[in-house]
Amino acid sequence: MRSWFLLALSLFCLPGWGQSLAPELFDSDDLLKVRLRVDLGHFLADRSDSASYHMALLYVKDRGASFRLPARVRVQGHFRRDPRNCELPPIKIRLKREDREGTPFAAHKTLKLVTACQDEEYVLREYLVYRAYQCLTPESFRVRLAKVTFEGTQGDQAPFTQYAFFIEDDRTLAHRLGGKRLPDEVHIRPDSIATEQCLLMRMFQYMVGNTDWDIYLRKNLELIHLPAENRIIAVPYDFDWCKAVDPPYTHLGDSFQWRVFRKPCPSPATLQAVIDRFEIAQEPIRKLYKRFPHAGGSWTREPIQYIDDFYQMLGQAEEVQQVFLADCPADGPAGDR
Repeated sequence: MRSWFLLALSLFCLPGWGQSLAPELFDSDDLLKVRLRVDLGHFLADRSDSASYHMALLYVKDRGASFRLPARVRVQGHFRRDPRNCELPPIKIRLKREDREGTPFAAHKTLKLVTACQDEEYVLREYLVYRAYQCLTPESFRVRLAKVTFEGTQGDQAPFTQYAFFIEDDRTLAHRLGGKRLPDEVHIRPDSIATEQCLLMRMFQYMVGNTDWDIYLRKNLELIHLPAENRIIAVPYDFDWCKAVDPPYTHLGDSFQWRVFRKPCPSPATLQAVIDRFEIAQEPIRKLYKRFPHAGGSWTREPIQYIDDFYQMLGQAEEVQQVFLADCPADGPAGDR
């Protein structure tokens, strides 16, 4: 029964999943066509920590329908906000209820649009990392790939088009899961997070070679309390600094230790349960990369090989012991559940 459940769960990441449902933004994996009109000069110059919202218009084509949405947009992020690092920063979008009703954005007051920092190859790779995590669990941020044309309103800049992707807002994620986002000022210990979910997240970070996260500091993780199950989960985001993306702006080099598994130690039983989930998701993840229609094979070849290396390690009992259980008590940590 558990295997069939996990198999069904892994289908969550396949193209077409959920398209028979109502036309909601994240119900489809079809490429979204978007035009964003804004005063580009003022918008791109406004990158301070206190950046303002700018009036904009979104023209969206989705599954044969067209929509026009007034919006407010501002720059987002930390590293990618800096013009010395990225030509175009991530964008936060706010929509009024009356404007988004009857559109794919009806349930989304706010959204983040991740843009290509320096090259479209890397924003597509980051999108695929989000999708790969969806192959493992629905307790993940949903994403939607888009082709966005940016148009200035003052006639002083030529339009340009690039790949980008929308990310589900953290509060929308919490509501979908039946929980509530913990406030930013709340900090918890790793052992306060649901054990199997936390291990799944940590093993995924190891798989894609991401060290740019921290539970104590709440760095690139959303903490969500699920009262019905009385558990806290940690949902990861911002994967651009991982090896499966490997953009040139990280300047980390080949000698950097990309794969680091962060303790606490799992019990052997919990570890095996999570390994089972990864094994069931292996083929859907490979298909996700192999059949991705929006990138050349050279763009996905290295991430596929990097993920395959992880799965080869999972097939070696001694390597599994060394990576995940080295220096751990033989019977697992106290209180593991």
